[in-house]
Amino acid sequence: DRHAELARVLRLRVEHVEEPRDRAVLLFRLGELEHEYLGDLESALDHYESALELHPGLVPAIWALERLVIALDDRERQVMLFRGLLAGSEQPVACIVIERSDSEIFWDGYPAQPDACLLPAAEIRRQIAAAGIVGLVLLWGALRLDRLSLRLQAGAYLAVAGGGSGLFKWTFRAFLDPTGPGAAPDVAALIVLATLCAGVAHYLTRPAEQTTGTKIRTLALGLSGMAVLGLGALVVWALGPVKAVGPAELARLAVGRTAVLTILTIGLAWSARRVSGLDLRALVYPLLALATLKFLFEDLAVGHPLTLFLAFMFLGTTFILAPRLLKVNP
Repeated sequence: DRHAELARVLRLRVEHVEEPRDRAVLLFRLGELEHEYLGDLESALDHYESALELHPGLVPAIWALERLVIALDDRERQVMLFRGLLAGSEQPVACIVIERSDSEIFWDGYPAQPDACLLPAAEIRRQIAAAGIVGLVLLWGALRLDRLSLRLQAGAYLAVAGGGSGLFKWTFRAFLDPTGPGAAPDVAALIVLATLCAGVAHYLTRPAEQTTGTKIRTLALGLSGMAVLGLGALVVWALGPVKAVGPAELARLAVGRTAVLTILTIGLAWSARRVSGLDLRALVYPLLALATLKFLFEDLAVGHPLTLFLAFMFLGTTFILAPRLLKVNP
């Protein structure tokens, strides 16, 4: 096998190279070969660690080691490996994130205090979610003072909170992931969703003179769209299968998503008649387009006769009612 032969050649070269940095690169290449092609994870782990002992700043080896420890099932060993990596560095090590709900996040580790970088993932998300509360306060100030800087800061804080808390990712999965939304949303994501809803409610209760600017209306419309999709994702999670695996569950998930998008679209079209501070028409047609594309690429692909009939009925109802409700608006 050519990969095994290449590994043998690299081992021979490692024995004859004395320069630490060159030796570290060869050890990394050998570990990468064993990891990716030969499947010898233990040997790859040893070679990655040896490379980093010789050259702690070898970034490709750091990320290769990260991928490898994620593949390992020994959680305690994962933590010990990263503690050793951080403690052996000669300079601050950037954040190394493991995207698993039950894992630990390594955040801004410093060699002198390697344990200080170990924080529970939920704690990091809660800290990020606090940015949503700051954004809500800035939105209140933007409405009262009519300052462009406050509008921009409010939008930035709320966007960071939505992304960092996992709300946007979870909402995307709820509507577009083929197998469903997965686990329940994190507490931090629910806090940010509540913050978005509170921001929209606060905007709608303000006097008309504070909500007439184009920029503040655009910000409020964006918050409304995120809040509506987040609430719809909650409904999809509550009614549909958490993780669809069989044909029947996939079909039920698809028609459930279509039903939720139908309710959201018709609800927004109906609300446009009664909410004067927001041009909700701008949200109706994107949702209608999303429902149509979802029907074409998901319902038709996984549905059976009953779910296809229901999905087509929901979509047809949306196409009939939404434009009519928008036309009767003053």
